[in-house]
Amino acid sequence: MCEIYNVCHTLSKGNEFHWQLNNGVYSVRRTIDGPAMHTFSTDLYAISHELILRQPHGTPLGARGDGEAPADSLGAALQLHGKTRPLASYLAAIAVAEGFFQYEDLGAGPGHGIRLYPVFDEPIREQHQAGEDTTTDASKFSDTHAAAKTAADALRDLAARVKASQPPEYKAYELNLSELTANEPPTIVTDIQNWEGSTGTNRYIYRFFVENSSIASELYTCLIDSKSRTDNDRKYSRVNTASSNSLCLYVGSSKSVTQRMKQHLGYAHPAVYSLHMKSWLNLPDSSVRLEILKYPGDVGQDVLQAIEDSLWQSSMPLFGKQGAR
Repeated sequence: MCEIYNVCHTLSKGNEFHWQLNNGVYSVRRTIDGPAMHTFSTDLYAISHELILRQPHGTPLGARGDGEAPADSLGAALQLHGKTRPLASYLAAIAVAEGFFQYEDLGAGPGHGIRLYPVFDEPIREQHQAGEDTTTDASKFSDTHAAAKTAADALRDLAARVKASQPPEYKAYELNLSELTANEPPTIVTDIQNWEGSTGTNRYIYRFFVENSSIASELYTCLIDSKSRTDNDRKYSRVNTASSNSLCLYVGSSKSVTQRMKQHLGYAHPAVYSLHMKSWLNLPDSSVRLEILKYPGDVGQDVLQAIEDSLWQSSMPLFGKQGAR
């Protein structure tokens, strides 16, 4: 039995629990030594992902046992598969921790509660409605200077906190692409998991890169060709044409670097935007270097994002987008 457990917290009340994936079955425990409160298969996990992906405007959690669960909720879907609604709280928390989804707490009352949203590779922008009033009214912008001063003060504060942040712990791994052929992830995933420890305790920024432009060019073509396949349902990261001379493949961040590596290497759910390297066509016989920076869990998200953005700008990766997901 796998001895590594992940620590997680429910989305509504923040209750701590432990979970692990072993032989295709997720088990949830209140404590590591306690009995399993819930179990569910990877197939049921994938079904829950598909439900949330089909509802980009939000899927109700529907985990409470009292009253009727909303028909479009995760709790109602689990009941259809013979599972109790409280399982939805744990399943959703795991999916959020693994980076599959994000959530919003709308408070108590009918039509409120926790809602789950897909994580998209590209931001969704609201479009201007036809007939919208776009006239310039100076009175509407009388506080522009005050707003600019407030923004400047906030940026100075952020810069000071970034400068004062502690140096991260650094790890580097070499991956030969020939290892991405088996059904099980390569050994570096286990190495990263052992180093990471309990999921959610720390925060990570990572970077994939290669040693020369020839390999970078081959991998650039690999992903473009894979994205163009009509028989491939994987959600690949964006291709950055302006970065075609870079040696960096991807820059990103995560609360669970182990799960994010499984996604990028191609051993996770195909509907999550990532590199999915194992599925690339005509992978060359070469190596990819992975660098990971580990920060303490109490580092501010805005501080972490500023550091990631700086690394993104200096690396100009071939794939993925800059900024928060």
